[in-house]
Amino acid sequence: MKTSARRPRTATINLSDFMRIQKEIIPSKNELIERKNYDEKLKIASRGHILNFPDSNVKNFNEKQKEKFLKDEMRRRKIDEIEKEYQEREKNLVNMKAKKMNFENKDDIKSFHSQLLVSDCLNERRFQEDIKRQKKEMEDNINKRYYEMEIEKKRENDITYRDINYTKKKITEYTYFNLKKK
Repeated sequence: MKTSARRPRTATINLSDFMRIQKEIIPSKNELIERKNYDEKLKIASRGHILNFPDSNVKNFNEKQKEKFLKDEMRRRKIDEIEKEYQEREKNLVNMKAKKMNFENKDDIKSFHSQLLVSDCLNERRFQEDIKRQKKEMEDNINKRYYEMEIEKKRENDITYRDINYTKKKITEYTYFNLKKK
């Protein structure tokens, strides 16, 4: 009969081998620093070799980065100039407004402005009076024309009425004489 006893799959090693393996896996601080320095030297050397190639992606990338930076810098400078001009214009406007307000707050200027307003009001009143006078003249003219037209119509009607009366009178006279003769 077979006995199925499992054997553990472990290996036993002595302490000196364990320490050696641990040193390989987990290096000391000095070795870590040395490895990092060595890696950096290799990276720098590799970059130097790559930059010497004429169609290097890194070289193109660096040139593009420089171009992009220069474009951005030029755009920023242009924006700064525009902003500076804008700020200067705003400052001048504020100064002009302050000077104007200061000038207009003087008593002489206030009285001058009030006199101008009074003068404007008087001129406006004169214009209104002229308009009123012209309107009245036009209405009088229209009324006069209407009156003349009515008189003319009445005359025509009177003449027509007279003609009718005259004709009636003549007809009656004619018939009267004709009746007498018979």
